[in-house]
Amino acid sequence: MALKIRYIILSWLSLLATATMAQQHPIYVVNGEIRSEIKSIPPDDIISVDMPDIDDKLIEKYGVEANNGVMIIKLKYDKAAIFPAETSFNDYITSLIEWDDDEEAAHIIFRYKITPTGDIEITKELTSTNARFKRRAYKALEGIPKWHPATQEGEPVETEGILNILLPEGKQLPPEYSIIIR
Repeated sequence: MALKIRYIILSWLSLLATATMAQQHPIYVVNGEIRSEIKSIPPDDIISVDMPDIDDKLIEKYGVEANNGVMIIKLKYDKAAIFPAETSFNDYITSLIEWDDDEEAAHIIFRYKITPTGDIEITKELTSTNARFKRRAYKALEGIPKWHPATQEGEPVETEGILNILLPEGKQLPPEYSIIIR
């Protein structure tokens, strides 16, 4: 009986250790500020990425979490552009597009730039699965408030971003079909 309990405890500790190790990630330091994620940073905005060796100095500066590594990222700008709404830009635009839950799933991805004056310009349409959905997305972009542009050394600079919308939320796109002629 004691052997069985010991086995259960060891199995549980092993599972816990595995789950803890799977959740480890480096500390992300972007332009001197710690961030929880970096997926939203457009790759073109990154000037450099450094992964310094873990030493006592690094752990003293960032704490014990630095044992998982520290990724230092330098961007083209000191301060990122800020969208002046209570929500993210993606969520804001999504809320402006009328698309019923019973309609087929539609997806659109735009690359855009934020000018030094805070205006947004669509620079490239990367994906669009539905012409009506695309028209509604462009219409939603017409009346948006101006961004607070990114700055470099106190001066506004141009930056880029990706707008990725899939509606209705949670619905999967139908599979793509190919015709093979032999």
